[in-house]
Amino acid sequence: MIRKYELIKFDTIEFVKENMTSMDLANVVGVRHKNLLRDLRDMSDSWGKVTGLNFELSEYKDSTGRTLPAYNLSKPEILFIASKYNDELRAKIIMRLIQLELTQKRLMQAQLDFFWDKEDQKDLYK
Repeated sequence: MIRKYELIKFDTIEFVKENMTSMDLANVVGVRHKNLLRDLRDMSDSWGKVTGLNFELSEYKDSTGRTLPAYNLSKPEILFIASKYNDELRAKIIMRLIQLELTQKRLMQAQLDFFWDKEDQKDLYK
């Protein structure tokens, strides 16, 4: 299963953490997963120098039951990787991230509606 987003619970409010797996990203940009993994390895030093972070290594089982490497990628990592590919592919990734942001906004609005009445919400935006 490809994880599109995960819910993070803080007190009683759930937030959506935007992420993609490297498999999902490979599908979006139209490259083979093994080639994307190679590109990630090539880019990891540059990413680490700028951010001080490493890509989050994970794994998955393929259709034959083999355990293979994959990465869980955050929004900044996705944008960094997308810059390696052409403009059309970068646009597709940005549009996918916008979909994830809209999911988060809808969830947050539903929680606001549940916890506060309309008069309380008006005061937040003054």
